[in-house]
Amino acid sequence: VYDDEGYLLISLKMFRQGLPLYDRVYSQYGPFYYGFMDVVLSVLRLDVTHDVGGLITVGIWATTSLICGLFLFILTQSLWIGCAAQLLTALAVDTLRYEPMHPGGLICFVLACIAATTLLMER
Repeated sequence: VYDDEGYLLISLKMFRQGLPLYDRVYSQYGPFYYGFMDVVLSVLRLDVTHDVGGLITVGIWATTSLICGLFLFILTQSLWIGCAAQLLTALAVDTLRYEPMHPGGLICFVLACIAATTLLMER
């Protein structure tokens, strides 16, 4: 078990203070992550703390698994498949608990949303 929470919180906090990304704020991740998290934190009027990082991670984790479960439920009309998909997604994204606010969680969330938008298209 390891703890990789601090790096992303520090870089996100520095970015929100107005320091230029990749110049004064070291990061190996793209600007979409910082922009998205800045918007989320601004809308919710939250500061970058360990507790907020954990809550946002739990929110992304739960929302991603819920979207995947609903997507497969609507697609198959089977409650069992929908529940199984939700559970398996929650287990697959389990590693986020060791890396709160990691961009991998955001990627999983965006991919789940892209899959769910296919249900909005005409058949």
